[in-house]
Amino acid sequence: MSGVEAPASPAAETAPPDAAATTLDAFLGGRVIVEQPAQRGHRAGFDAVVLAACLPPGTVGRVADLGAGVGVAGLCAAARLALDEVIFVERDPETLALLSRNLVRNAGLCGGLVAFASDIAAPGAARRAAGLVPGRAEHVIMNPPFHPAGRSRVSPDAARAGAHMAADGDLDRWLRTAASLLTPDAP
Repeated sequence: MSGVEAPASPAAETAPPDAAATTLDAFLGGRVIVEQPAQRGHRAGFDAVVLAACLPPGTVGRVADLGAGVGVAGLCAAARLALDEVIFVERDPETLALLSRNLVRNAGLCGGLVAFASDIAAPGAARRAAGLVPGRAEHVIMNPPFHPAGRSRVSPDAARAGAHMAADGDLDRWLRTAASLLTPDAP
């Protein structure tokens, strides 16, 4: 598979945000360039670069980036490793629109960059209907929402709160989704 593939979905057709509301940012010395929100929502930073670095040198095959946001972690992995494909999964329509543009912008990083509109915590049938089939990747990276709902201060920015606040049972659902995406012979 080559190039960028984005399954048809209403989320992928979301109008792009106002250009003044976004910035173009460079990662890995400019090898990865991403458009991301200037202020609203979650902004990717050093944590995404560190997450990508958790894949050891020599990692090959397919990597799934769950809760990909604008794609920084998966794109950084693609920039430093000889990957066949990076599978990006994001649920927020506005973020997915930015992610889709970032995949086009960084298309030459690996064999394939593919975006899926899906909620990681959704039931398996809903994820499969969105195109996320079990056994699709040898590796999974993710930075799931980690602040417990009801026990942490919630951001007044709904997009940021959605990226950071975890409902009861979310981590378990994320781990189950990650496990389902791994190939049976994953390292």
